[in-house]
Amino acid sequence: MLVSSGHYCFTEPTLQADCTLCANLFYSHALSFSVLSLPLWPLSLLLSPAMIKDVGVHWVILGHSERRWVFGETDELIGQKCAHALENGLGVIACIGEKLDEREAGITEKVINAQTKHFADNIKDWSKVVLAYEPVWAIGTGKTASPAQAQDVHDKLRQWVKAHVSEAVANSVRIIYGGSVTGGTCKELGGMKDVDGFLVGGAALKPEFVDIINAKQ
Repeated sequence: MLVSSGHYCFTEPTLQADCTLCANLFYSHALSFSVLSLPLWPLSLLLSPAMIKDVGVHWVILGHSERRWVFGETDELIGQKCAHALENGLGVIACIGEKLDEREAGITEKVINAQTKHFADNIKDWSKVVLAYEPVWAIGTGKTASPAQAQDVHDKLRQWVKAHVSEAVANSVRIIYGGSVTGGTCKELGGMKDVDGFLVGGAALKPEFVDIINAKQ
């Protein structure tokens, strides 16, 4: 199981968690970290892959809804950043998710598929890629997608990867859920077939984070 937060990433292939610093340890936890698409460029709030690796960071979060919203990052730019991160040896947690008006309009699947395609078009090796479904309407709002809603989107994501990438990748890629996950919601969400872990926000700063890490046990 994979549990990731703005502060730490926990990978649990067995029952022991291996802690790796995430890139946005060096950025405000309220906004997701950005990998610069150039080898090195001294712009404020942007770090190059070389700088990130130099301090021992191995994974970055790309496509987070707050990067899309605050900085206007497009699917095209995020896809390019994904390719650049992977080419430089970083693992990528690729965030995708729909806004409330898109869910209410019944176009969740269309939005998710379009965002995933921009990532997939830039990925040659999926072994260091994790997909993170983060419904924008559930981030920092206290709202959480129901386990059935999360499973439905995760299943559709896996089916899309199977159809457009390969069955092998669809079976192996980890798809995690992020959207106001708490110690009270993690067990039921973690019990869903296609929910492989969580992208955790504020709950990572509370004692209940331990319950989230152990949700799949």
